[in-house]
Order: sequence, then C-alpha cells, then structure tokens
Amino acid sequence: MITAPPGTQHDLLLSLSALVTTVNLLSFPREIRKERPRSRSPRPLRPRNDPATRFVLEYAIVNARMLP
Repeated sequence: MITAPPGTQHDLLLSLSALVTTVNLLSFPREIRKERPRSRSPRPLRPRNDPATRFVLEYAIVNARMLP
C-alpha cells in the first residue's frame, strides 16, 4: 500500500499513472516495429518530438519533482 500524507496520495497516484503511461508510450512503437514487415522506407510511428509524448513526459517530470 502506498503511504503518503493525507492530501498528497491522489497526486502520488496521478504521478505513478503518468509514469506508467510514459513508459507505455515510449515502448509502444518499438513493439509495433517488430511485428510489421520491413518496408522500403521505415519511419517511426511516434517521433520523439510528438506533442502528446512531450506533454506526458513533462507532466511526469513535474509531478515527480513535487513529491517529497
């Protein structure tokens, strides 16, 4: 069980879920690339500067810094 001060448990759970989402986003394209047959011009499904990926990463980093 996660123990945290009374007002911060929700923030801690949000940070953990953001971290899990970040890991899933970063590992997802790699899994897809393994399953697809090779094409002549392979391109990544999600570029690293994708706004959604960047938002999730920044959200996880900011919340991790706010944890005690």
